Amino acid sequence: MKVDIDPNKPVSGIVADIRRTARSRSDKPAGIVAQHLVGAKLELRFPGLDIGRDKVNAAHQQTNRQGDFQLGNTAFHVKMSPMQKLIARAQ
Repeated sequence: MKVDIDPNKPVSGIVADIRRTARSRSDKPAGIVAQHLVGAKLELRFPGLDIGRDKVNAAHQQTNRQGDFQLGNTAFHVKMSPMQKLIARAQ
């Protein structure tokens, strides 16, 4: 994926450009890109913790996590269109 990064733009604008580029691709990697962006942010926010870089499609049971990322007892679910079952579970 190729995205032109303008360092004069705010980070939110750059992230929006990345997401827009992902949505416009024919292979539709927007969900994968969203998970990578969340993982990158978590790594920046918690540099001393192991965030994990499992494949996006890895089942939570196989990775022994409650969500896409798990820090202590907090699970992070990265979803583009969450299903009602996941929303109820998160509540």
